[in-house]
Amino acid sequence: MVRIGCGERPAELLRSSRIVGGVDAYYGEAPWQALLKEAKFFGFWKFNKCGAVLVSHNWVITAAHCNTGLFGSLQVVFGEYNLKNPEMIETGSTVVENPPVVRRAKRVIIHPKYNHMTLENDLALIELDSDVEYERHIQPICLPEKDTDFVGSEAYVSGWGVMSYAEKNIPEVLQIVKVPIVSNEKCEQMYRKTKYHFVARDTIVCAGYAIGGKDSCEGDSGGPLAVRYGPEGRWTLVGIVSNEHEMSSDIEMDSICKQMQEKALNATKCSLAIRSWDHNYLNTSHKFNQILKHENNECLEMLSSLIQNEYKGKRIEKMVVDEDKSDLITELNDNIFDKIGNYLDEALGLKQKEADLVLATVGADNKTSVNSCTTSSWNRHIIRAKRGVNCKLLSAKVVERSQMRFKDKIDNSNHPFVPIIKEKANSIRPLAILPEKTELGFDSYSHPYEVEIEKFEPKEHFLQIEIPEFPKPLSETPFKYITTIEDLIELCKDLKTCDVIAVDLEHHSYRTFQGFTCLMQISTKSCDYVIDTIELRSEMNLLNEVFHGADMDVVWLQRDFGIYIVNLFDTFHASKLLDFSHLSLSFLLKHYCNLEADKQFQLADWRIRPLTPELLKYAREDTHYLIFIYIQMKNQLIAAGNNEKNLLKAVFERSKNKYEKPLHNSESYRSLLKKCKVNFNSRQMFALKELYDWRDRMARNEDESTGYVLPNHMLLHMAEVLPREQQGILASCNPVPPLVKQQLNEIHLIILKARDRPVTKSDEKVTKQSNIDRFANRVIDLDEQIDSKHDKFAADSDINTKPLIEQFEDKEFCELQESANEEPLKKCSQFIDFFNNKTQPIRCKTVENISSSFISQFERYNLTIGRQNDIKPEENGKIADKVMKKLKK
Repeated sequence: MVRIGCGERPAELLRSSRIVGGVDAYYGEAPWQALLKEAKFFGFWKFNKCGAVLVSHNWVITAAHCNTGLFGSLQVVFGEYNLKNPEMIETGSTVVENPPVVRRAKRVIIHPKYNHMTLENDLALIELDSDVEYERHIQPICLPEKDTDFVGSEAYVSGWGVMSYAEKNIPEVLQIVKVPIVSNEKCEQMYRKTKYHFVARDTIVCAGYAIGGKDSCEGDSGGPLAVRYGPEGRWTLVGIVSNEHEMSSDIEMDSICKQMQEKALNATKCSLAIRSWDHNYLNTSHKFNQILKHENNECLEMLSSLIQNEYKGKRIEKMVVDEDKSDLITELNDNIFDKIGNYLDEALGLKQKEADLVLATVGADNKTSVNSCTTSSWNRHIIRAKRGVNCKLLSAKVVERSQMRFKDKIDNSNHPFVPIIKEKANSIRPLAILPEKTELGFDSYSHPYEVEIEKFEPKEHFLQIEIPEFPKPLSETPFKYITTIEDLIELCKDLKTCDVIAVDLEHHSYRTFQGFTCLMQISTKSCDYVIDTIELRSEMNLLNEVFHGADMDVVWLQRDFGIYIVNLFDTFHASKLLDFSHLSLSFLLKHYCNLEADKQFQLADWRIRPLTPELLKYAREDTHYLIFIYIQMKNQLIAAGNNEKNLLKAVFERSKNKYEKPLHNSESYRSLLKKCKVNFNSRQMFALKELYDWRDRMARNEDESTGYVLPNHMLLHMAEVLPREQQGILASCNPVPPLVKQQLNEIHLIILKARDRPVTKSDEKVTKQSNIDRFANRVIDLDEQIDSKHDKFAADSDINTKPLIEQFEDKEFCELQESANEEPLKKCSQFIDFFNNKTQPIRCKTVENISSSFISQFERYNLTIGRQNDIKPEENGKIADKVMKKLKK
């Protein structure tokens, strides 16, 4: 047994030097550290629970919240250092035995004023079943004297907790970190900066960095907060780690920025002190070369640290070619400046901070495990979702492509969509898929159910007011998950007995060109169904549906399954007719059902199989309350409409969408240019067009979305910069898309071809002239609604409305009115000859003259009223002269 006083460490275990900034404790650095384990089920199951501190032969101190649960017992392990190999310890070049010492807890004494809600007085004493003999790596720590003030002291926290709030794994080797002890007032200020309400009472000791550096999250609950105190420098226990929160504040940020600026300024002055022409002369000095070598190593070490932080596995010191080093530093600078710009935009409120990404994985028991921020105790986690943080569910990195299981071949060709329907049920006209001829040729096919939709009139009972019945909770409503053909047939039988059903779809569009439907949710008044449309893609059947937001759902069903909708009530269009402030389903749930919709899985990857219970619950909620909402909205539409129920009929009239495949032509790239409002020269425009064409071609061939092949912002940046080398192309993308890496040579050739083209001025004038040509060459047809002088938006030839003139007895006037109605609408215009007969040069010149002499309404307004309060008389004269000059033209 080694006899050493409290708070001392054996000299033979001390080391003279350590790595600056290291976090691994060396063997014997914290000999008072103990590991608290909990054993359940008569010791058959043991797990690490907390840390503890040895204060005497038979007593340890830990946190009160680390007390054992039901049917458990505590064990205290001393001399533990490496959790992976606790029996053997490597010290320098030798390996020594390190048998851990285990004692059971005889009794646990919790502080009488311990509050489990606020964790105030979070202390507990554990009496051991037998004494612990002191060894060189097992020693007690000293207890402090009463009323000792440790504020401002440098303390050390040890334990096996996580390395940072972003880490997920528990370290194998004991960790130790230095933290300053701060006053309770400053501690409260730091917590307020994090929007976390915290009251630092007198029983609490705060330790941590104001700028979000190392803190007690790197230790372990129940572990020691120790300082060297007194004339002998003995290690003294200041407190026990209780609760961990990341204390990130900008209180000292101004002073730190000022220090950094001063140091950067001094470094710049020193570097400029040596003139370039003096370098060769000074290089002959041995001392000068030593200084340069030292500074070179320092810079290389800092660069290596930055690169390791940004790119795991890359080491600049291992690179031989200077160009590779230069490219790596350039890429590093680009990434750092990009991050700085994003952070500044977030700080100024110009850009919202991205939502936290939570990766959900599915185990064998179909339970969802969420990687959350792990605190220092193994059995305690900070679940961010409980705080209301926005989450996105991501798929695993490797997910089987669902398209590989489809029986039908996906058509990504640059040709119009051909309906895949084979049989037409409930038909008025037989199935006929005919091409529709337009001015550009055969560019679309007719709607298979066009006649049925046009002739459809809702039955009388659909137009009557109903008494809505609030649906039962999800837990009391039957639920069926349809994955087989037999289940689908049974579902069809059940739906034939229902007059109203609610339907919604879950869609995936990132790893496929056109997108595909992954899930269909159907709800009746008595049951909820979820159909696995990936498994049953080729077996889907015709359904009468009630949709929410059916603008996209209708065309997805046509594209994927050949399902066409007749008798559709779309709550989206109903919301617009009722003048609701919001048109989303979440608003309708809140408005009619007083329910808050949980949309955290809205962007989930619905290809994941098997689906988790959380995803199935989310899918059910989309349609479970929809029938109740439909009845409520229908009643409101009837009440707000006239006797003919015009508003309700208008909802049925507004859902006649037809799926159109995204087609590509030589001018498609201009849509991207128009959205971004950028001006490119001829080289950049050529590169943009060619890269846009390449992206579309790759997306169709590989069945990937254009955003996956090459996102818009990367494409625009690449076309604007026109990098000369392949490394520059990769630097334009962060992260680099996989297909860009594969097709790097082809992209490089496109950019080189663009760089070889002559540079001309911006195409802005050309675009303006092309707009004039397009307008001047337009053919006027007054039969078309866009060219007609009459507003026919609300008119419908099928509605037989009686004229109000019939209530009068003036027969001559009635006959005159009838003869006037028999004449067709006047098809004449003062611009007809101009648009249809004049030659192109004359038409273009005329349009340009009309545009240049145009007087805006605002100018007319200013001229009329004179803007007596704001405009001086001489300014009125200038405006009048300007208008008169335009009129003379």
